[in-house]
Amino acid sequence: MNYIIFAFLLLSLVFSTFKEINNNKPDFQNTIDPNKRYHLWVHTPKTAGSSLKYLLTQYTTNNDQYTFYPCYRENEQVSIDYEKVCTEIHHIKSNTVIIYGHYFYGIHKLCNITNYQYFTVLREPAERLLSLYHFIKKNREHHAHHLVNNSPFIEFISIDDYQNQMIRRLTDFDIAHFNDCNYLYNKLILQNNTHIYTFDKWEQLINELNYVYPSIDRIPISVRNKNNYNHTIEDITLSLLKQQNTCDYFLYNKIKER
Repeated sequence: MNYIIFAFLLLSLVFSTFKEINNNKPDFQNTIDPNKRYHLWVHTPKTAGSSLKYLLTQYTTNNDQYTFYPCYRENEQVSIDYEKVCTEIHHIKSNTVIIYGHYFYGIHKLCNITNYQYFTVLREPAERLLSLYHFIKKNREHHAHHLVNNSPFIEFISIDDYQNQMIRRLTDFDIAHFNDCNYLYNKLILQNNTHIYTFDKWEQLINELNYVYPSIDRIPISVRNKNNYNHTIEDITLSLLKQQNTCDYFLYNKIKER
C-alpha cells in the first residue's frame, strides 16, 4: 500500500512540475512588436563573417545586436537553446534588431518574427573551403579539428557536413532536395526576403549597408583579417570539389551574374 501511495505522490509531483513548466513557457506571440524590424544575418563560415561583424559592431550600437553561434568544447557539440535565444531576442528594445551568427534560414519561424529580412554573403566555393580547411587545422579548439588535423584537403571536402553549406543554410536545411539545385535556387528566390551578396563584390555590399543603416557614417571599403593562402588545388581535387558542391556553385554563379 505504501508503494502505491508513494507512486501516486511521485506522479502528482511530476505532473505539477510539468504543468508549471508549461505555464511558464514564454509566449512569444504576446511579446512581439509588429513595428520592430529584424535583420537576420546568416553567416556561413569563411564568408567575410569577421569583417561584417566588426563593421556592424563598429557602426551600430550594441543594443541593436544579438549574436549567437553554436558552442563547442573540443569534440563535443552543445545544442542551441532556441527558446532562450527567442526570449532574449524579443527583449531587445531597439526598433531595428540585428541577429548575427551561424544559423539557418527559418529562425523567424522559431521565434514568431514577422517583420524580417535575411542577409548573407557568398564566397567562391573552392576558395571558401580551402580557407575553412586551414582555419580548422590552425584552431585546436574547433569541433572538427580532430577530423582535419592529419587529413589532406581532398578528404576534408568529402565530409558531408561541409558540402553545399551556403545553399543549405539559406533553404531551411531542405534535406529532401539537397541535390536539386534548381529547386533550391527557386525556393530561395521565392522567399523574396533574402539579400545575397558575393565576397568579391565587397563595395556593393558596403553600399547596401549604408543604405540599410542610413544613420551610420560611411563604412570604409576594406576586408578585415582576410586570409590569403598560397596554395593551389590539384585539378583532380578541384574537379571532385565542384561535383560535391554543385548547388553552391550554381547559387554563387547565379548571384554573381546579377
